[in-house]
Amino acid sequence: MHTNIGCSGYQVDIGVIHPDDPDTYLLGILCDSENYYEGGTALDRNYTQESVLRGLGWNISRIWALDWWDNPHKELERLKLDIDAASKGSMKKAQEATEPAAAHTLAFERIDEPTVEDVFEQYQVTQIPAVVKYAGNSEYFSGSESTALLRQQIEAVLQVEAPVHRDVLCRRVLEAWGITRMGARISRRFDSLFSAMHIKSTKQEGAVFFWRAEMDTQQYDVFRVPSAEDPSRRNLEHIPAEEIAAAIRFILHQQIGMVKEDLDREVSRAFGFARCTEAMQKYIMAGLEVAVSREWATVEENRVNVAQ
Repeated sequence: MHTNIGCSGYQVDIGVIHPDDPDTYLLGILCDSENYYEGGTALDRNYTQESVLRGLGWNISRIWALDWWDNPHKELERLKLDIDAASKGSMKKAQEATEPAAAHTLAFERIDEPTVEDVFEQYQVTQIPAVVKYAGNSEYFSGSESTALLRQQIEAVLQVEAPVHRDVLCRRVLEAWGITRMGARISRRFDSLFSAMHIKSTKQEGAVFFWRAEMDTQQYDVFRVPSAEDPSRRNLEHIPAEEIAAAIRFILHQQIGMVKEDLDREVSRAFGFARCTEAMQKYIMAGLEVAVSREWATVEENRVNVAQ
């Protein structure tokens, strides 16, 4: 094996040498090493790097420190399977290389598959100017005099962060007012404003997500990841199922298929989480249901595959 192969953001941590060709790497192993944490956004680290390396001809596998710590035997067995699969794949390629090419064969590039640029964005947090004159004044906040300003602030959040969870939108506005606690009175004030503004909304597991008027909730196919400049991230419960479905589609197009447990882990990492808890799994399941309904994914027993 060789380590730290290549340079820049596309360095392979461990290269497994082909047993029959010492000048060829059979498999590249990526770890959550120092190279990983210098790799930009969660999406850059987890998928863009891997996609580029695969495009350069690498077979790629991953080892995560926490998974290794929990069960090194399981991870080693998985790694052995990846090495075996890569070996069989290289043998198949060698056989295909010796076969005569069919005459007049044309290769067509599929244009309906999502690319990195098409499906993800960096999540942006709305910067609302502080309401200095009435900072912390919940009485003025709840009065009719504040209505015009509050509507402007709500619209500002929608323009930047929609689709956005109700709690996140409220928190952005309250931060500008210097109000740290949302009691029942303030919550009713928000509900009154939302109703009067006729904001497009969807519900998921009892939660409300707000959308801009021009957004098509049935066609939404983008997911947003924590930006390199702002390491803060949304809780998974604050991410709409439509967005999680878009992440699932992207991941499956990189991996073709995987067991549900691995998919949960990869979705969590795409949104900036080191691990997937049991509480997070229900939100990923909601996203998977959307992905299946849109024919982006299929589920067979415990395995999730990209829809053909």
